[in-house]
Amino acid sequence: MRIAPNKKIGSHIHEKQLETHEVISGTGVCVNDGVELPYETGIISIFPIGVPHEVIAGDDGLCLFAKFMPALC
Repeated sequence: MRIAPNKKIGSHIHEKQLETHEVISGTGVCVNDGVELPYETGIISIFPIGVPHEVIAGDDGLCLFAKFMPALC
């Protein structure tokens, strides 16, 4: 997924899916259960089921490889 510069995916919860992010390019911040994590190329994050999280892209935008298990349907 691509997030435009200085835009975000607001805080949300997945009730049935575990989610992972691998940062492919760009920079930003992820807020995982209230903890801010810097996002830069190569970072991988895991969000357990039911944990609130959001992603905020930096000035250069953000490109993530996101996986959901089980898949979103």
